[in-house]
Amino acid sequence: MIKYLITSALVFAALSAQAEGIVFTGDEVLQEESTEEIPGINNPIVDTNPPVMQPLAQPTQGQPLQTQPYTQPIYTQDQATNQFGATEGELDQAGTMSSLVAYESRITGPSNSQTNIIINIGQEMVTPSNFSFYGGLSLVMRDSFDLSLNAGARAYSQGAIVMFDGAPVYAYGGAGIMLLGETSLYPEVGVRLLPSDNTRLDIYLRAYTGSGGTYGDHVTFGLALSF
Repeated sequence: MIKYLITSALVFAALSAQAEGIVFTGDEVLQEESTEEIPGINNPIVDTNPPVMQPLAQPTQGQPLQTQPYTQPIYTQDQATNQFGATEGELDQAGTMSSLVAYESRITGPSNSQTNIIINIGQEMVTPSNFSFYGGLSLVMRDSFDLSLNAGARAYSQGAIVMFDGAPVYAYGGAGIMLLGETSLYPEVGVRLLPSDNTRLDIYLRAYTGSGGTYGDHVTFGLALSF
C-alpha cells in the first residue's frame, strides 16, 4: 500500500513537471555551481586592499652647470692715442702719421714788419704717450714770399677738458723752431677739437722770438687741420 502511494506520487510529480515544461536531468546542481560569478571583463576583480602607494622618487639633483669664462678680448681705448688719430689696432705701435695744414695770422709785431700770414704744411706723428712731433714747410707772406722749415713738439692733456657740441676738446702746449733765412724759436699753446675720428682741428697762439724782422717779436693766431 505504501509502495503504491510513493509510486503514484512520483508519477504525479513527473507528469506535473512535464506539463509545466520542466525536465529534471540531474544536472541542476552542476548548473547552480556553474552560475557562480567568474571574474572577467564585465566583472573585474577589485582589490579592496590595494598596496600602499610608494612616493614618487625625487629627481636626482644634476651637476651644477659648468660655465666657461668669456674669452673674447676686451678692447680698451688709449685716449692719448685715439683722440689724435690712432686706431685700436695701432696702440702698440710707435705712433701714427697724419697730414697737418696750418694757417697763421699776425696779431702783433714790429711796426716795420711786413709779415702778415704764415702757412705751414707738414706731417704730424702722434705717440701713445700724449706727445706729438711735427715738421714741414712754411710759406711766409710779406712783401714777397719767403720759404722756411718748421719743426716742433706738443704735449696734450690726458683727457678732454670740455665737450663742444658732442666733440671732445683737449689742451696742449708745445714749442718749435723756424729755420732758413732767420732762425726763431716759439712757444705755443692751443686746443685740439675732434669733430670726427679722422679729423682734428687746432686753435693756437704762437709767440715768435728773435731779432729778425720776419719772425722776431711776432705773435700769431693759428688754425690747423689734421687729417
